[in-house]
Amino acid sequence: MRAERERLGLTQPAFAEIAGSKKRTLIDWEKGVSSPTAVQLAALANVGVDVLYVVTGTVAPGKLDPEEQTMLGYFRAASPEVRRAALGALIGATPAGAGLPQSQGVNLTNHGHGAVQIGAVGGNVVQPRKRK
Repeated sequence: MRAERERLGLTQPAFAEIAGSKKRTLIDWEKGVSSPTAVQLAALANVGVDVLYVVTGTVAPGKLDPEEQTMLGYFRAASPEVRRAALGALIGATPAGAGLPQSQGVNLTNHGHGAVQIGAVGGNVVQPRKRK
């Protein structure tokens, strides 16, 4: 519930009002103490809440999960240079065998506003070993 409220950028009082409840009730929903009724969920769905996600933890087909939605929002608001840097970071950090394109070699440039790194470093991501 909290993830959806935050994804939509709503405060607890505003979210509770949409659902026709009190802030204290919303806090209980977010803590898992109680759950909203079907009528309240329908009201929340009308403002974009992914009710399937709230009820089951599964993102509705065609919808982004809260983390993806946040990343997409930042990506859309970013300058072209920052977008290229973000894509380069994701491509360079993609583990081998993930079924996603891998960058080959090194292709980095430092031009653009704020000396944003543009490009990607290819290769496999190796997880550091835990110390004993």
